[in-house]
Amino acid sequence: GPLPGRVLPLLFVLGAATAAAITAVAALVAWPLLGAAPLAGLPLARRWVDHRYESRLDPGAIGITILGATVATAATWVTLR
Repeated sequence: GPLPGRVLPLLFVLGAATAAAITAVAALVAWPLLGAAPLAGLPLARRWVDHRYESRLDPGAIGITILGATVATAATWVTLR
């Protein structure tokens, strides 16, 4: 079934947290990881939504997860540089 509306803000936060962690590592170790940071939360989000809600990520949920991750990647990179 469709995801409940209250899950979308959580996906934004999940994407942001995952991307911020990877960006922090990238800033210290290997900057090429920045390319993976905005997408890193998708596998975790997919597993969580499948397990908790027995649903799949729709395009909107994927977009909101990547949006949160992109914002967090930029903010973390600017903060650490």
